[in-house]
Amino acid sequence: MSFQEYLEYTEKIANLVKEWEEVIQIAYTSNSDSIIAAGIFGRTFYDLARPCTIFPIKTNLIETFKERGDYPAIILGSSIDDLNTINLDYPILAIVNDSNSISNPKLNSKRITIMNPIDFGYAGFESSLSASAYFICSQISENLDYIVNLPLIGAQTTNMMGDYIGLHDFISQDALSGKIISVKKDLAFLGSDILNISDAILYSQCPFLPGLSGNERIVTEILTKSSIETETKRSQRKLSDLDKEEITSLNSNLILHLSRQKGHQEEELVFIKTKTKLLNEPKNSIVSNTWDFAMSINDALNRDRTQLALAVILGNRSDKLQQLNKMFIEERKAVSISFQFLMDHREDVIELSTLRYFLADRKISWFNATITAAMGLSNGLVSPDLPFAVVAPGPEVLFTIGVRASKLHKIEKEIKEIIRDILMERKWEVPVTGTRLSAQFSVLEDRVEPILLDLNAKLKEWLI
Repeated sequence: MSFQEYLEYTEKIANLVKEWEEVIQIAYTSNSDSIIAAGIFGRTFYDLARPCTIFPIKTNLIETFKERGDYPAIILGSSIDDLNTINLDYPILAIVNDSNSISNPKLNSKRITIMNPIDFGYAGFESSLSASAYFICSQISENLDYIVNLPLIGAQTTNMMGDYIGLHDFISQDALSGKIISVKKDLAFLGSDILNISDAILYSQCPFLPGLSGNERIVTEILTKSSIETETKRSQRKLSDLDKEEITSLNSNLILHLSRQKGHQEEELVFIKTKTKLLNEPKNSIVSNTWDFAMSINDALNRDRTQLALAVILGNRSDKLQQLNKMFIEERKAVSISFQFLMDHREDVIELSTLRYFLADRKISWFNATITAAMGLSNGLVSPDLPFAVVAPGPEVLFTIGVRASKLHKIEKEIKEIIRDILMERKWEVPVTGTRLSAQFSVLEDRVEPILLDLNAKLKEWLI
């Protein structure tokens, strides 16, 4: 398969969607890539004055569409098995990233059209739901100046500091040629455009900074050694305000400090990476670069603030953006506090044969369970030879489990898929978000221990 064949297929789908005259239903799963794809379709249809509704998929597709009208639907992110459960009388476009979608005879008998980049040779980080949505919408709408930003943000939600490859590279070239984005080398820190210099390092989680996170005295020493002034006469400076010499100096001193820290797992001690700035977005905001925008959407989803994230994705730049900005800053600080609590109680970490886990109390933010687990691994709190899980009370009567594996682990199956298998075998319908190395989900308290024991057993099968 080739890119040209992929484009021809997207054109075929676009022509199909153009024929739909009724209200278009857009249903998305609970992850960042899916909600961004919904935003791309929604923004396209709004610009064309085409009526559409955007809503989340509930426990399953049957329940989601049970009481809705007989209108064409776009389903984003469901698995092929889920699509097999529905038999609707109206046309459906299903966009997936599912290796099981090739030539499915059951689906061929239904009114379902599937778009799956994997069928065209794009696997892993080379594709996304939002990339497919962009290429389809580029055949429908001529005004892509705003929409082209979104799949690049979607790419960063799954590969935060990585370069664009595959379909995302083609989109990046479109955005560059249209002067929608700028790409340059900069310090790879979340919040570099909105947090002051000290806080950006103090509350850093991506990258993780062993010995610096939460340690204000050492952070001040690093900045002094780097000859960096943190304030001007008018305001506090941000990492994005540093000049080339300051960036080089800070990078060198961070490398020197972290090379002495036990447990540091970064593949290379370099913090200057390619950064994508969004030229049409306001400065000093989480929507000014793709890294911060991607993480802010994850924050909103973890907090079950999906409508807030969707509003900002669709272009609401008023009070909704301010709320998302505030949440972003709060989340970075909450992670720092959670990790410090974990450090103070490291003796309570429980070790199983292929898994370690920590059961926290209310001092750990449940919506940051996976990030806290990742910090535990990356900062050497626990040995990196096994995956690590953090369990925290919340939301409400539920307990949230965040599981994280290290880059050093060779796991043949994605962590989130292993979790989904466990829940399916126990017939527990629970939404799971995550990536290849992480997963987060919420269950009743009496289900926590059985799931952790199941995960310990499952990892024996998949750890190489």
